[in-house]
Amino acid sequence: MKFIGKAFLGGCFGCLGAWIMTVLVITLLGAIFATTIGPGLIKSVTGFVSSIPNLVSSSVNNSVQGLFSGGDQEGTNPQAAFHFANFTCPNNPPPELKIFATSPNDPTAEHLTQIVSDQVTSTHFWVQSPQGVTVKFALVLTMPDGKTRIWGPSDDSVFTSDPGGLPFTVGSFGSPVPTGQYKITIYLCDTVTGSSLNFQVTP
Repeated sequence: MKFIGKAFLGGCFGCLGAWIMTVLVITLLGAIFATTIGPGLIKSVTGFVSSIPNLVSSSVNNSVQGLFSGGDQEGTNPQAAFHFANFTCPNNPPPELKIFATSPNDPTAEHLTQIVSDQVTSTHFWVQSPQGVTVKFALVLTMPDGKTRIWGPSDDSVFTSDPGGLPFTVGSFGSPVPTGQYKITIYLCDTVTGSSLNFQVTP
């Protein structure tokens, strides 16, 4: 009976000790997590959640930018966002360059100020300078939301006028674009413009 009693009491105290040790270990691990790993993990999760709107906004902006054949500079004010340091401002008065759009690939066709949405990628834009004028220029596209971007190939968006006075194509939209009012402005340098074309894309 003494042996049984000692065995019973030893088992009870052993189980109680194991239970107490388990509680102490769990409490200790919880305290370590709360003071070290926990705050960093919470900050990481919070930072990721707060960055989701920025990621979505950036993705949408990149998708919109990809619709155009222009470079990748963008802003809300052409003179503030773009700098044409390699351009020499012409002497007054600046040459009057003409910019227009046609539906067929023919500069003698009807000049357009309204373009149907499903025909926007087949519309060609042209620039014509006075005969004997050779000047470098860039084109800035203003979109319906007021944002602006360089128009032209992304590797070299600088154009040179034809001294023969003949119109030459400066490209077209690479993909369908939202409907609304657009404007393409010819910049001869940071502060001087040659002319501009206002046109509307309709449904």
